[in-house]
Amino acid sequence: LISRATCAIRRRYGRRRTRTRQSTAIPKYRRRSWRYGSTTRDIQIRLQQDKIVLRRDSDDIGWEGIVVEDDSVAIRVNGTWVRVKVDGAITRETDEDTTYIEADGSVLKKTEYVDAMMSGDGVALSRRTLDTIAAITEDGVIAKQRDQNNRS
Repeated sequence: LISRATCAIRRRYGRRRTRTRQSTAIPKYRRRSWRYGSTTRDIQIRLQQDKIVLRRDSDDIGWEGIVVEDDSVAIRVNGTWVRVKVDGAITRETDEDTTYIEADGSVLKKTEYVDAMMSGDGVALSRRTLDTIAAITEDGVIAKQRDQNNRS
């Protein structure tokens, strides 16, 4: 699998320009790095015991980094990280907010000011801000001002 990916990258970006050092002091942390490049963009490949990391120079459009681990794959596109876990859960993370889509279909959105949640079956919705808590459940609608003294 790795050799196929390496061959595909060589075809696309040209031959390897430089090879960085390989740390062999501790076998667990042994890694290999390569840098492929053209005149407009570099791509770096790092193979480690527990993950594979691909990075390239940032661009207006396109991916900037890919991290493949045992339990997840993460892709950085235009400053946004998208991580897909082995159970199907997806996380989208930016500087302003984080969105989680769990394996059961529930959605959680966290920003600086609001936390919002929707259950996987769409029956329950809730929103929490600094001042209020609101929820729609099977039992009805609840909206309440938060206690100003005890915010947690």
